[in-house]
Amino acid sequence: MTRKHLTVMEWVSRGYCKSLDYLIKVDDDTFVDVFHLVRFLKTEHLKIPNSFYCSATSGAKPVRPDKKTSSKWVITKQEFAKNVFPTYCEGLGYIVEADLAPYLYWCSLFTPAIWIDDVYVTGMLAENLGFKRQEFIPGHAYSRVGPSKQNEAILDNIFLTSYHSEFLPETFRRLWQTAVAHSMDIS
Repeated sequence: MTRKHLTVMEWVSRGYCKSLDYLIKVDDDTFVDVFHLVRFLKTEHLKIPNSFYCSATSGAKPVRPDKKTSSKWVITKQEFAKNVFPTYCEGLGYIVEADLAPYLYWCSLFTPAIWIDDVYVTGMLAENLGFKRQEFIPGHAYSRVGPSKQNEAILDNIFLTSYHSEFLPETFRRLWQTAVAHSMDIS
C-alpha cells in the first residue's frame, strides 16, 4: 500500500495533473459524499497550511510479533525500531493540498519505508517535513459512531465514513440518498 500511496505523490509531483488544489486519499471501504466535500473545499479551505486534514492518532504503539498476536498490523523492530508511531492520519481518509505532494514524494526517497502507508506518509514523512495534522471538524468524518448518534444532523454534514464503522446498512443507504439529494445544490 505504501508504494501505491507514493505513486500518487510521484504522479502529482511530475505535473501530470497541474490543476489540482487538493489530494484526497480514502480507503476502499470508505463512503465519500463528494457533494459535501466539494462544498467544504470551495468555502472553507484548510485552515492550517502544510497540514493533513484528517482524524489523527497520537501515541499509538506498534503491534510487535509474539505467539499470541494475530493482528494484521504486526510490525517488527527491524521494520520500525521506535516504540511509538509518530502522529498519523487514520486510514479512513485525509485531505492535503496538492502542492505538498512533491515534498512528500522527495522525502520518501530518503526515508526508509514501512508497509503501513498511513503511518509512513502522514506520520513519518509528515514529521520529517514539519507538516501538521488538522483534525476533522466534528461532523465531517466518522469511523466509530454508534446507532444512537445516527441522526439527520450527521447526514447533513458528514462527508467521510468507513464501512467498518458501527453504522448500520440502512444508514449507508440514507447517506447515499442524502448525497444524491444534495447533488443538485452544487454549481
